[in-house]
This record gives sequence, structure tokens and C-alpha cells, in this order.
Amino acid sequence: MVKKIKTKSVRIAYISLGVAATSLFSTCLIGVFLTLDIKISMFFNIISPIIMLSAFVLGVRGIFIKEANNGEARGLCFGAICIVGYSVYFYISINSITGII
Repeated sequence: MVKKIKTKSVRIAYISLGVAATSLFSTCLIGVFLTLDIKISMFFNIISPIIMLSAFVLGVRGIFIKEANNGEARGLCFGAICIVGYSVYFYISINSITGII
């Protein structure tokens, strides 16, 4: 059913990909709650950069870890960094619409 993750590098890669997806989701929630409830939108506006930074750090750590000798782990970490980049772009565009940036 579920494939076991055996190496540390692949484990870090999957964790960074999950955190990157969470950062993109929380950034999207800023725009959703912008019209519904401003307090919840402000909460996600504060928490999203923290999640983005942690996903970026995990992605970079996963790329440059010593045990990452296979292409799967490095590819997943590179994908996580790309998702974080898109999340940063979306975060800046949402905040420029609201006038924060």
C-alpha cells in the first residue's frame, strides 16, 4: 500500500514538499478570507511567510544533504523550492492588491 521511505534525504524531500504545499495553500487562503473576514486574512498574512521560509530552508537542506545521491530526492526538493517561489509571487501579488506592499 504505502511505500516505506528508507533514506533520510527522501524523507526530508517529502517533508519539504508537504510544507511547500501548505505554504501555497495558506497563501491562497489570504485571498479567500480577504473578502470574508479580515482578521482571519491577517492571521494567514502573518503565518504564510513563516511557513514559506521553513519550506525553503528544508528544500535547500534537502538538496545539499550529504546522503542525497539519488535524483529523486533532489528533484522533489527542487519542486518544493519552485512551489515556494510561486507562493512568494502569489503572496506579493495579493498584498500589493490590498496595499500592504
